[in-house]
Amino acid sequence: MDSFLPQSYSTLQQILCELALPKTRDRTQNPRKDVGRCDVIICVMASPDKYLSLLLAGGKKCPGRMLLCLCPSWVCRSPSNTQSGLFSLFILKAVTFEAGGYTYLDTFGSPCRVMYLLEDGSMGPSVGEGLDCLTCSSPQLNTLTEDVLLNYQLLGGKGVPLPPMLALSYRPPEGLVSSHPSLMLHPTQEKEDLQESMEKVISDFLQQPEVQGSDKVSSLYQDR
Repeated sequence: MDSFLPQSYSTLQQILCELALPKTRDRTQNPRKDVGRCDVIICVMASPDKYLSLLLAGGKKCPGRMLLCLCPSWVCRSPSNTQSGLFSLFILKAVTFEAGGYTYLDTFGSPCRVMYLLEDGSMGPSVGEGLDCLTCSSPQLNTLTEDVLLNYQLLGGKGVPLPPMLALSYRPPEGLVSSHPSLMLHPTQEKEDLQESMEKVISDFLQQPEVQGSDKVSSLYQDR
């Protein structure tokens, strides 16, 4: 076993024991060589008790790709090859989560690049500033999660029951997901046109049979 491990490693072992899960096995003598630079790697840099359910679920869904880093020295930063002025984050050592609740302490034949970082600040100074990957506070991720129209269509595309929605969208982006049957999308390139047509659009929406037979409807004005 590694001669130096943070206290949070012992915390993890205690939690695993309480859940009747196997203790973490040490595989550092045989560094992992099955991770490529293009593989999707999710790195959690936080106290293990806070995100253990997420880590276990990730180990089940994407075994070997959900990694827990317990101190900043387990990762390193390197200038990004894809985005000037930013850095890529690489993992040197981690606890790997696999299906069935199995965990392994691993090192890597070559550092594996992080595609998504979740950190809570409990491991010391943040390593997430200026990275080229998505983070729990990245503007790119926030843009996606806060896009109500996009998420409505994505959920509807997966068969999630949704109330009828009227979406008045000013200059919607190209390549918007195809419309859901319960969605009435009214795009416009000019705000003046939207103001003039709004009353008719709302009236047409309320006259639709699925709207009249629904207990709940949604409306959205999206100004980009």
